[in-house]
Amino acid sequence: MQRNYKYNQIIQLLTRRIIDQEYPPGTNMPSEHELMAEHGISRNTARHVLNGLQEMGMIRRQRGKRGIVTNSKIIDNVAKSSRVSEILAENKRFSYSKVISISLVEAPAQAAEFLGLCPGDPVVRIYRQRLADHLPLVINDTYLNPSPFGFLLNSNLENLSLNNYIQRTVGIQAGAARRDLEIITLTETEAGLLGRQPGDPAFLQTQYLWDSQGAPFYFNWSIYRADMVKFSFSSTGS
Repeated sequence: MQRNYKYNQIIQLLTRRIIDQEYPPGTNMPSEHELMAEHGISRNTARHVLNGLQEMGMIRRQRGKRGIVTNSKIIDNVAKSSRVSEILAENKRFSYSKVISISLVEAPAQAAEFLGLCPGDPVVRIYRQRLADHLPLVINDTYLNPSPFGFLLNSNLENLSLNNYIQRTVGIQAGAARRDLEIITLTETEAGLLGRQPGDPAFLQTQYLWDSQGAPFYFNWSIYRADMVKFSFSSTGS
């Protein structure tokens, strides 16, 4: 148990150093012996740490040589409508979501328009934080029509996929999605949740999601840390 705790602690520390570019892409990682000296761990644990970083795509290793830092950012292919949990799985990152609040609130104008409601009408708001490798990555702010999604107010959604939970509970399945991206600066509250500073740049994704029958499903704002994610665009020639 102690070894697992120490392993996770060092993985988190090194991941943060890579993301903060204390170890920029292309530079050498500490050797097994340097990790042993700095953290007071065995060579076996040091080797597991470096192997773990390699499995996460943070570094590449060759036998007998130091690990080299690769591009540490999480790549999100905008052409897909993947959920954050799927994006993190594709990037071989540990993923966990925390529920900040679930409440009935007045609908923001943009959410109300998409859901076919009037501004100020009651909507279910689900406010969550998603972590990647134990570091805060994104804030999800989701709005749904109370009919038929009022049951979510009394649901435990900790570390659950919202789409999968709704499909299992009421049989409504997610369909097509539209995603709009823009660059913003973080407010004090947003920065606190994401482990950054107020005024730091971030990506704001506005998502419109329909169900499999073409009816509005939910409206979502997601704020991503700009230092941890890269959006990829691709197209095919005509």
